[in-house]
Amino acid sequence: MLRHNRTLLLNTAAPYVGIDTFMDRVQYGRAGISELFKDECGKALKYLSSPRISANCGLSAFIDENETHNIVLFDYSPMRQIDVKTRVTEYKVKIHGDYYTDAYCRHSEFPIYLHRENGYVRSISVKLRPQENMLITLK
Repeated sequence: MLRHNRTLLLNTAAPYVGIDTFMDRVQYGRAGISELFKDECGKALKYLSSPRISANCGLSAFIDENETHNIVLFDYSPMRQIDVKTRVTEYKVKIHGDYYTDAYCRHSEFPIYLHRENGYVRSISVKLRPQENMLITLK
């Protein structure tokens, strides 16, 4: 990984990225650099950008055809069959700046909690099960 000002060059062999997901399987039980690579990419992207929204889980932000701002949160936890019904993890979405005054989720088993400051949403607390996702609409 090379970084110069606001330019980043990532160079790695594709077979070594992503195999840590399959460590429980015998046929894929070799060492990988996925965790290291993901951590370093995260640090580099954080250095290069100043995002409006950040979270301690997977996050994808987009604006739909109606100009509505949305975020999708993903839980990437390793999953065992028993964990699906019993384990719940709480995540926090941080909103940097005065952009949104409200947020809601139409389809969720758990309520979302908004933390406001001066009338603007500063963070959102959510709960997700392993491998679950959630769509949140911001206003």
